[in-house]
Amino acid sequence: KSALEDVDVAFYAFYTLGSLPGGDKIRFDATRGALVQSDDGAAVATLADRAPAIAHCGHANWGFGREKDARMAAESDELAPCADGAGASVAGVNGTLLHHLETIAPGERKDITYAIGLGTDESKALAEASAALGGGFSARAKEDRDHWGSVLARAPLPERLPIDAHDIYRRAVITVMQHRVDNGAFIAAPTLTSPVYKLVWPRDGSKTAVDMLEAGFDAEAKAFFELLEKLQKQDGSFAINYKPDASGAFLDLGPAWNENDQPGMLPWGVNRVLEVTGDSAWAQARWPAVRRAAEHLLAISEDGLVKPS
Repeated sequence: KSALEDVDVAFYAFYTLGSLPGGDKIRFDATRGALVQSDDGAAVATLADRAPAIAHCGHANWGFGREKDARMAAESDELAPCADGAGASVAGVNGTLLHHLETIAPGERKDITYAIGLGTDESKALAEASAALGGGFSARAKEDRDHWGSVLARAPLPERLPIDAHDIYRRAVITVMQHRVDNGAFIAAPTLTSPVYKLVWPRDGSKTAVDMLEAGFDAEAKAFFELLEKLQKQDGSFAINYKPDASGAFLDLGPAWNENDQPGMLPWGVNRVLEVTGDSAWAQARWPAVRRAAEHLLAISEDGLVKPS
């Protein structure tokens, strides 16, 4: 066996902040050795445990120049040092960090650790990424195992669940909890397009909250319906969907066009929490919202059927 010569590792960073990539911009922070991408109210930092040989800033799908698409530039060995960064463009921005591992002799091992930090601004994203490098990959892997171990300890396996489905069940619990926001919301899916499912739907979120209730997550189910109560309109209805931070509706088309299969999820969900937990005081506190939802459904019904929307 012979040595591997001139070994390089290229980390390709391509993110979308917000709903569309058009406002994103990227720069290289030479002090931290990090690529920093930002848009209004959000930033992501990518860095390694050592300074890169080259940091390239590009525009997505551009095929030429110093700001060529970062993946294309890496594949064609045309990476250029990021001088002034890459400003906003329709398709978004991306970057590549290149690190030299030089020669790897037979039997020798070399490694490099990367971290991605998220924050509401560049400084917070950089701080999170830098902190994540502390202790190296093994420390973060242990932290991850410990965290999800504590979550799964709250989710006893259903008695009749086949053994070959145990891992699938655990993974489902983890996946749903990864889609949970600290404000109590459950987003529909971690995707920006086809369509924009990163949002909170009263219908989808209620079903998820009840699923998690039945898996043993009473507090999370209660938190979702408390959030839904805050988002409810005075007439008992809901917008089609809401922003993940619950700051307001994302799509609200008004009474004639909002989705009429959603208001009934609040009474159903509150009732399921009451049935499972027996917490009548909690359910009683939800009663005004439950009543508004029920009265709204009656108001938009004809001959016992909810009107189309």
